[in-house]
Amino acid sequence: MLHKNLSSTVNTTVPDDQYFVMGDNRAKSFDSRSWGFLSKENILGKATYIWFSNDTKRIGEKINQ
Repeated sequence: MLHKNLSSTVNTTVPDDQYFVMGDNRAKSFDSRSWGFLSKENILGKATYIWFSNDTKRIGEKINQ
């Protein structure tokens, strides 16, 4: 990954047991576009609520997984 131009489009396949993590500031986030995929074993928690959404009715909504 490690792209200098984070605004460019790159086609890639995320390997099994890996995750592509994207920050909320798409143009400036330090995320998988900079440091690569995240291994499943490095995920310590899980999302339980939506705290920000363009759909304001979803803010505070519990995530049922």
